[in-house]
Amino acid sequence: MCVLEIWNIMRKQLVRLSLIILILSLAAACKKEEPLPTAVPTAIVPDTITEIRPTPTPRPTAVPQPAAAVDPAAIDWPPQIVYSSPAPGEEALLDGAITVRFDQPMDQASVEAAFAVEPKVNGRFSWPRPDTLIFTPSGQLKRQQQYRVQISAAAQSANGQALTSGVALQLQTVGFLEVSQVIPGDGVTGVQTDGAITVLFNRPVVPLVSTGQQANLPQPLSLEPAIPGQGEWVSTSIYRFVPDEPFAGATAYRATVAAGLEDITGGVLDSDFAWQFTTLRPSVVSIQPSNGTVMIDPETPLTITFNMPMDRAST
Repeated sequence: MCVLEIWNIMRKQLVRLSLIILILSLAAACKKEEPLPTAVPTAIVPDTITEIRPTPTPRPTAVPQPAAAVDPAAIDWPPQIVYSSPAPGEEALLDGAITVRFDQPMDQASVEAAFAVEPKVNGRFSWPRPDTLIFTPSGQLKRQQQYRVQISAAAQSANGQALTSGVALQLQTVGFLEVSQVIPGDGVTGVQTDGAITVLFNRPVVPLVSTGQQANLPQPLSLEPAIPGQGEWVSTSIYRFVPDEPFAGATAYRATVAAGLEDITGGVLDSDFAWQFTTLRPSVVSIQPSNGTVMIDPETPLTITFNMPMDRAST
């Protein structure tokens, strides 16, 4: 009985195994070969994108043409002044010319007859262009002087048109160079001995140059008592003097900028500019050991500190 049961069990297992093998065979036979996936091309992105622009077509270069001559007959309006030099508010040089330009060619004789300068100045006329008059004084103008340049209504253009009204131009010639400020100021006391002297002028005295180009620039400052040092123009109108050694303490110094110094426009310092300042008196800043200290080492040195370098022998 046991043998038959075992046989039946084995037989069922063999049937099942056969069915599984059959199913797998059928599945393998029916399965179709799947096509391989098509590779998708990969875009290569460059690290830097260069924008491609169309090459511009070069424009033809304009050839300058000579100015066409102005036909006075084609102008039917009264003449006007469109430019003057020196300009309003600009200082005139002592040997400078006066330029007046109109908006059209002028009748030169009538303009010269209508031209006048007050106070009276003699000079000569020139016409570099039909519309431009230049008056050059025979001698130098007066310094720091107001001049009135007038052109009366008698002045006419080349086509006979007269000025609608007379024209007056105010000119101011260059003035005198002046010292605007000094540091230390006049009469100041207690000036630090390690300080510097600064002079400020009212107008540019020297051209703008680098530090290495100052060898030929004027050195306008003198001191009594004299002390060696280095002067430098820190700008076109500011001069600074730095002593090679500190000023002496409790000493009155007299500083002077001599007359005759000229600025870049011809302005002159007409008289000496002098002032005086007094340096700080020497004083004791600290003493070590300090006053009242007890129980100090007998070998401790006594140290006295002053507010400035001292003369050793007298100290």
